[in-house]
Amino acid sequence: MSDADELELTYALKVVPIPTALPIARRDYPDVAFKTRNSADEALVKEIKNVGGGKEGGRPCLVGTTSVAQSELIVAKLAESGINQSSLMRHQRMPHVNQRLLRRQEELEL
Repeated sequence: MSDADELELTYALKVVPIPTALPIARRDYPDVAFKTRNSADEALVKEIKNVGGGKEGGRPCLVGTTSVAQSELIVAKLAESGINQSSLMRHQRMPHVNQRLLRRQEELEL
């Protein structure tokens, strides 16, 4: 059952598609595979430099990682490259601090 069918069945509501006002601006690039974790991290740092991440007037870059250790490693590589960075995970080891409030405050500052 599609979402449209479910809405009609449950709430007696019809679904009408509304086209976007502007064309989609996002560009999809092909996937890239790396032989080593180090080469992937180096490519990440290079890409962040290319978009001006960490510089005045540059684009902010949000980098998602699968672990705290990986996040700390990337933060260190960015710092070595002279890229201004901020980690939203830096307070994770302080259980007495309300993590949600800290992350929210940091996100607002970015």
